[in-house]
Amino acid sequence: MKIYIVNLEKDVERKASIKAQLDDLNLNYEFISAVYGKNLSQEEISRLSPDFEKTSLTLPELGCALSHLNVYKKIIENNEDIALILEDDVKLNPNLSQYLDILSHRNLTNKPEIILLNKVNEYIDSFKQKLNDTYSLVNVIDSVGAYGYCINQIAAKNLLKFLQPIWIVSDEWKLIREKNISAIKAIVPPLITFTIHADNSTISNEVRADLTDFDRKKRKRSLKESIRLIFWRIFIRSWVRKVRP
Repeated sequence: MKIYIVNLEKDVERKASIKAQLDDLNLNYEFISAVYGKNLSQEEISRLSPDFEKTSLTLPELGCALSHLNVYKKIIENNEDIALILEDDVKLNPNLSQYLDILSHRNLTNKPEIILLNKVNEYIDSFKQKLNDTYSLVNVIDSVGAYGYCINQIAAKNLLKFLQPIWIVSDEWKLIREKNISAIKAIVPPLITFTIHADNSTISNEVRADLTDFDRKKRKRSLKESIRLIFWRIFIRSWVRKVRP
């Protein structure tokens, strides 16, 4: 499975850290130059995110979203069935390649699917798919963070349509699931944690702002989405075993 790492060119220590880990595991990878949102011109902001001023997005969040969109375009251009996207401050499980092989072989090319490898906020423990005695594949209820995740090509195509022009951060997995853009799954316990570099963000330490009226309007559910969510809450969420790690 091809691996893409999002990295700001100035972050040489982070690049060296993740490169050393990937080389030790003999994995196939490519660095993607991250977009530093604060360096975007007003013309670029207006073109890439016409409603930027109406949203709660910050410039660093806009840059992060653009970076991940660039990876989705790469996946589609290279006609890859599935790929792993990493940020540069993560610590990899030494057995990562074994699980990437498993995910590659089970990839559903006709259904959009995202598999988070980092810790999630809440998942369904019922009906989990055991990968071995330690790790399982589960359905995610809620999570944020795009530190490490596998994404298949159809999900990449769906996200390009859903996120552009950019109006939202790239890691609102719960909304992406509720909007039926892609199934969101995860491997538990997580295969990816953080290095010491994660303690000092080189992009931004800003706290996410409250939603604006524009944000809420964009998030408003259609009738079909509302019915599906009611069904989910009554007939699934109410009786399955849920875990909040």
